[in-house]
Amino acid sequence: MARVSVVIVAGPPVGGALLFLAMLRFDRQAPETDPGEAGAFSEK
Repeated sequence: MARVSVVIVAGPPVGGALLFLAMLRFDRQAPETDPGEAGAFSEK
């Protein structure tokens, strides 16, 4: 029963960290975009 609680609490942060690392590795432009710049989905 305790394993379910651990998965519920630890799952989202671990998943988010893995997603962030994948984004850093495969999509270098996304983290390098400044907040004031046009986004990837905006029309120019």
